[in-house]
Amino acid sequence: MCELLRDTRRLTFGNGARLVVDCHGVTHDPRWYETHAHARMIVDYFERHGFTMVVPLLADPWDGAAQAEAVIDEVAPCYLGKPLLTAQCVGALTALALLARRPEAYLGAALYNPCSDPMMMAERYTARLTSPPIDFAAITAPVAIWHGTEDRTVVPEQTRRLACLLPNLAVHWVRGGRHGTDPHAYIDGLDGFIASIM
Repeated sequence: MCELLRDTRRLTFGNGARLVVDCHGVTHDPRWYETHAHARMIVDYFERHGFTMVVPLLADPWDGAAQAEAVIDEVAPCYLGKPLLTAQCVGALTALALLARRPEAYLGAALYNPCSDPMMMAERYTARLTSPPIDFAAITAPVAIWHGTEDRTVVPEQTRRLACLLPNLAVHWVRGGRHGTDPHAYIDGLDGFIASIM
């Protein structure tokens, strides 16, 4: 089990030599990483593979790039190489915005059921929109997405549209996968993606 270090701006799991930054989604309060089995599976994967996972605690996950960037700039010099970004759901907006702001600063991003177009989110979320537009043309780092074909919260059409905008995008469809379901396909695919970008 990963060690959890908490401060007011971030959670830190593990003590590996490389850094992975997880951009949490709109429903993920910090306890999610401690209590949710799927979150623990992802955290444990990265710890076993020599990473430290840092989770910026964002006041507004809809517009979190600047907040996340400040945390990353503070911790990244303590680790080997460039950080890898991970996210699911609305956290993908933060990860994609980070890649667009400073594409040379990151290894890439591994995203699970990602929201890339807030206007296509389930209706209950659209009232909270504050996210500025993302300059997808600026994203040159590799991005891999695992998206469930039966996701009704973040519809798969978002990933299909994103595929037209990002030349370095690899899409992996999870047949029958729904939003928040078992992340085994994502975890199983991480080895190949990480090996391809290291």
